Amino acid sequence: MMQTHLIFVGSALYLKWGLCCYEMETKISEQIQPVKVIASPTSEDKSEKSLDSELKIRSWDKRERTVRALKTWGILWAVMVPAIFIPVLHFLLVPLLFFGGPLAAIYLYRQENQIQKGELPCPACNNPIQISSGPVSWPLHTRCGSCQRFIRLERSISQN
Repeated sequence: MMQTHLIFVGSALYLKWGLCCYEMETKISEQIQPVKVIASPTSEDKSEKSLDSELKIRSWDKRERTVRALKTWGILWAVMVPAIFIPVLHFLLVPLLFFGGPLAAIYLYRQENQIQKGELPCPACNNPIQISSGPVSWPLHTRCGSCQRFIRLERSISQN
């Protein structure tokens, strides 16, 4: 029992160390993306309302995406090793972590951009709309918590 406990403590420390090193090594490049916020029409108000705003987007180049993917794969496989010694759960954990490592790495490698968590004003009621962080796929859809209108975010084309 003591050996299993030490293995879990060791893997937890490795996991924490790996995540800390991951954050220190990656260079996060953020850019401001102009967006058009469009509120859908309602039964009372048939007009579509819109306004211009900005979103923060985090980008990774090819090297950063590769490092990020390989570290995630390594961390999942490092957690898999102590899972071998758990009597019943190893039948589920080991295969999940074994196949989940490369799948998570592929998913993270393909993700070039990520929207940062933030707020945008609703075009209809002007209350803030919470935008959660996640992969970028235009147009984005959300709902205003105040007026319950569906909100569509479209990328604005900047004119230079």
